[in-house]
Amino acid sequence: MEIIVQPKIEIEEALLVAAQDRTQEENQVIIHFQVSIQNPPLGIRIWKSTYLIPHSGSEKAALLHVDGISKAPRWTRIMGNHHTFTLIFEGLPKDCGSFDLVEDVPSPYRLTYMGITRNQSDVYNLIMQA
Repeated sequence: MEIIVQPKIEIEEALLVAAQDRTQEENQVIIHFQVSIQNPPLGIRIWKSTYLIPHSGSEKAALLHVDGISKAPRWTRIMGNHHTFTLIFEGLPKDCGSFDLVEDVPSPYRLTYMGITRNQSDVYNLIMQA
């Protein structure tokens, strides 16, 4: 009977730490919006200068992807009374307990949600009236 000896594999500690950091950095924040529209039709859009701003003082998280809404300068035309769309942002730092969502544009109609309490899943459902 042949004895099989498993080789000892050693992984450099720096590589393990780098892999763990990379995994933690790739988180994302997903925000689903439900929009109630009083007087359709209506045009909506989102600017790429929309951010999540952590209350912990860390750097803001940039908008990565949109679904169901156009990025400015284009418009999404809504014909009915309800519409949903999703925004995906960079991940927030671990020490962030709450954050603001701010569309950084010089308009009184900009999208802002202040004081969003962070949850473990980093998936949020927000309601909007338009």
